[in-house]
Amino acid sequence: KIKFKHVKIENMSDLVTDLLEEDIDAIFLADYNKNILEENNEEFKNNIRVIHTISLTKETKVESKNVSITEDSFNIYISGIDTYGEISSVARSDVNMIATINPNTKQILLTSIPRDYYVDLAGFNSKDKLTHAGMYGVDTSIKTLEELFGIEINYYARVNFTTLINLVDILGGITVYSDYAFEAGGGYIFKYGYNNLNGAYALAFARERHVFIDGDRQRGKNQQAVIKGILDKATSPAILSKYTDVLNSLEGTFQTNLSAEDIQKLIKFQLDKMPSWNISSNSVNGKDSSNYTYTFGKEKLYVMEPDYNTVEEAKEKIISVMNAGN
Repeated sequence: KIKFKHVKIENMSDLVTDLLEEDIDAIFLADYNKNILEENNEEFKNNIRVIHTISLTKETKVESKNVSITEDSFNIYISGIDTYGEISSVARSDVNMIATINPNTKQILLTSIPRDYYVDLAGFNSKDKLTHAGMYGVDTSIKTLEELFGIEINYYARVNFTTLINLVDILGGITVYSDYAFEAGGGYIFKYGYNNLNGAYALAFARERHVFIDGDRQRGKNQQAVIKGILDKATSPAILSKYTDVLNSLEGTFQTNLSAEDIQKLIKFQLDKMPSWNISSNSVNGKDSSNYTYTFGKEKLYVMEPDYNTVEEAKEKIISVMNAGN
C-alpha cells in the first residue's frame, strides 16, 4: 500500500534495537516473535503498535508411528499452544506433555516438561527453549522430545485455549484437585482440594503460574490435574454413550495424527470393557538460569537448565509403563 525501502536483519535483538532507536521506521515479523518480544522487553511492549497484519497458511503433516492401539503401549505428545481461535495458528507450545498409555495394564502416565526447558532443538544444531520448538512445527517439538528422552512418540494432539474451553464445557465441566488455594487473573478463585470447573475456569487453572513459588513447575502439575479431570469425565458411560456428538462439536478445534478409525477403536474398547484407568503423573525438573536461544539470538532469556537425573528417571518410568504386562 506504500512504497518503502527494506532491509533484512537476521538477529531479532538487533531488529528491535534499530526500531526502538528509530534507525528504522517499522519491522515485519511473525506474531509469535512479537509475543516473545513483549514478554522479554518492556520498552518494546509499551511503545510499539501494530499497523498492518497479513495471514499465511501452510499445510503440515506429521506421520504417525502406528501401533495396534487397543493392544500395544504408545506415547502421545500433547501440545498446548498459547492462542485462542484458529488451531492452525503458528505459536509457542506452552504445554508439553507426554501421555504414555498401556491398554493391557490400564495405566496412563502423564509426563510434563516445563515450557522453558533448555533443550537441543531438533534439526537446528542449536539450543532453545522447548516452547519455541512449537513455532517451527509440531514435528520439531516431537523430535526434540524424542531425542531428549530417547523414546519414540507415536502420535500427537495439538490444542489451544479455545479447544480446552470448548472441550470442558461439552463434557459438562470437570473436577480437579488443587494443591493450593489461589486466585488467577480475571478473578478466578480456586480452593484447596477438589474444584468443579467449567471451561473458562479450567483454562485459568491450567495457565496460572505467577502466584506460585514454584512457578511453571506447579503449573505443570495443575495442567496434569486438568488432563486427569478430562480423562475421568470423558471415559464415563454418560459421555461415551454420546461420543459422536462430542467429537462433532470439537471438529476443527484440535489437530492430531490419530486416525478417526483409531479414535473409534479406543472408544469402543472403553465401552466394551469399561476399564478403570490408573492415571499417574511425573515431571522433569531443572535449575533457573539465563542463556542464549536459537530463536532470540544475541540476548539472553530465562531458561530452565535440565536436571538430567530427572530426565533419566522420567525415561525409566515411561519405559516401565510401556513394558508392563509384557
